[in-house]
Amino acid sequence: MIEFVEKYPDLPDDPYFLDSLLDHPRERIVDKSLAKLESMFEQGGLKAKAPKSLAQRLKAIELTSMDTDLQKRAKALRERLRT
Repeated sequence: MIEFVEKYPDLPDDPYFLDSLLDHPRERIVDKSLAKLESMFEQGGLKAKAPKSLAQRLKAIELTSMDTDLQKRAKALRERLRT
């Protein structure tokens, strides 16, 4: 996975792939995935095709991440997806 992200720094617009990266042990990978998901949401390309597991993964980041900025961003996106 690390090799893929380093080889292709621009992550694809695939919410299912990005969702799976939210479980990655490296916060740098989680951050990149979350940033892409946030961008997709802002462009209107996430709400209709968001994976069912996305809200749960975002909640897990809120509860377990050591990075408070990551926690806040995950919570904000989770809340925006609910509305």
